[in-house]
Amino acid sequence: MKFHLYLLVVALFVPLSSYATESTFSANNEGWIIIDHVSSTNPLPSSGIQLIKNDPQVSGGRLVVQDIANNWNWIVAPAKFRQSWASFTDLKIDLITDDSSSLFNIRFFIADGVSSAWYEFPLSGTPGNSVLNLSAPLQKSQWNVTGNREQLIANVNAFYIRIDLNNNVASEADFVDRVALVNGTEPPVPTFPVSFPTVQDSDYQIESSVNLEDWKNVGIPVPGNGSQITIEIPLTDAPRLFFRARKLETP
Repeated sequence: MKFHLYLLVVALFVPLSSYATESTFSANNEGWIIIDHVSSTNPLPSSGIQLIKNDPQVSGGRLVVQDIANNWNWIVAPAKFRQSWASFTDLKIDLITDDSSSLFNIRFFIADGVSSAWYEFPLSGTPGNSVLNLSAPLQKSQWNVTGNREQLIANVNAFYIRIDLNNNVASEADFVDRVALVNGTEPPVPTFPVSFPTVQDSDYQIESSVNLEDWKNVGIPVPGNGSQITIEIPLTDAPRLFFRARKLETP
């Protein structure tokens, strides 16, 4: 008889400190909206451009970007991101991808009404349900700029992120855990030790949940060695997390 071994560990912790302007979606959408836009390159509303607003949902401390129509999904930043970015060094996004292998990239787009700039992460071919921690440096050489970059960075008044990694209309959903403007080096991310006994030549997948119902993979499978092993898991700012180690079936 085949069986799975589940071992449960509960981590309780307080929100992390950060040197950033950020959204973490711990309780709500924090003012972000989702739009469905015909353009894959320039999301600014203009005459003749189709734009559909999508009420954003939050699940498990993450913004759910649900594909609702056959255009491009962009998320639109709230007012706290519309400011001078001159003192920041990096723009970060943490997310979990849709359950299908990615076909398209993620794009950052900023504008000030006159100038604009974009940065794109090459994600085509990324496996489904991947946990991604992406960072875009704000140096001039890293962005594709139209207009005056210095004036734009000093007065960013529009910030969009294209998150539409597949063509799975109505069934595609990506989960954004954090968006942050970072000034310099961030504090070290604290970890939580997850320990569990193992069987030689068996593999174990560590999973996390905020509600004991929806589970996400954490990292890659860990090989057992016949003794207890301990894995340090990076913590997020959720008020509580549950971890389990699931013994994978041998093919």
